[in-house]
Amino acid sequence: METTGNITLGQKITFAFGEILDNIVDGWLKITGNLNVTGNATISGTSLKVNNQEVCLVNGTNCPLSPMGETYIDNGTIGTIISGANTWVLVNSSWSGNPHSMNFSNSSNGTITYTGSDTMFFHIAFTISLTSNQNNRNVRASIFKNGVILPGSQVQQKLGTGADVASTAIHVAATLSNGDYLNAYLLDEGGSSTLTVSYANLFAMGMRME
Repeated sequence: METTGNITLGQKITFAFGEILDNIVDGWLKITGNLNVTGNATISGTSLKVNNQEVCLVNGTNCPLSPMGETYIDNGTIGTIISGANTWVLVNSSWSGNPHSMNFSNSSNGTITYTGSDTMFFHIAFTISLTSNQNNRNVRASIFKNGVILPGSQVQQKLGTGADVASTAIHVAATLSNGDYLNAYLLDEGGSSTLTVSYANLFAMGMRME
């Protein structure tokens, strides 16, 4: 069939091999079967779905944001009291949460809690600067998840005198599910002491694997 004018169809077009074009109504075109485009396809709208899921476009439209949580200490002066040797104690300070954290809630005691719905793999980082009121002490720091030390997250630093400022960093990877929380702990291998954290940063970034 060849025509130079308009063609009005009542319902659908059926091709020899079973492909169907139907639902040509209100600006929608439904294709039952495969669609092979050999040239360029231009979509002037802002949404493209595959299996009813939004496709992430190059300009960032419809791309899911990676969850991020961050809390920090800036010029802290509060001491963390260690009651005895090899005893883990939550860092005692007034923490500030990043207001731009995504899918995380922050607490003033340095706890960040994952509020996202997807269980994901996270890169977790912690930096800390601290002093001690005791000389010649080996001090350890670690990240805890749900009150339990994260494997591979311990670091150790020796403070020669009370005037020494130790600074160190931790990087570890772990999965987080909704409600899981992270915070930082300190330990003095030598005995009781008071450790003062002047600066610290606890950070978690989700990594989408798909």
